[in-house]
Amino acid sequence: MSSSTSGEQGINATMLAFVNSAGDAFPRVFIYPRKKINLDKMVDLPQGFLPLAHQSGWMNDDLFLIYLQHFKKQVNCSPDDPILLILDNRISHISYPVVDYCRSKGIIIFTLLPPHTSHVLQPLDIG
Repeated sequence: MSSSTSGEQGINATMLAFVNSAGDAFPRVFIYPRKKINLDKMVDLPQGFLPLAHQSGWMNDDLFLIYLQHFKKQVNCSPDDPILLILDNRISHISYPVVDYCRSKGIIIFTLLPPHTSHVLQPLDIG
């Protein structure tokens, strides 16, 4: 998860992206600090882009579950053919609804990284 600040307004937006070991990125989600998203004002969005809203602009367990459901549409997994998802131990990643959903859809959660460290540890670096 990453955060950036707009130079014009000084408002943070949270971005969540999944990347596989081959370097392929899955559709990103941006969480804007708003009560709701007006999709009519968003033009030329990338394929699979998922805009979400939360008053704080931060990820929570409800939004993470929505993103997992969006992610599941992009990957081919099932309980018989599961995938491994490596996450940090952020509290929004390991709620009961998230774990229950992942178990039923063939997504194995492995919380290897300490919270808020994936940008520092860079688990996909090869060098």
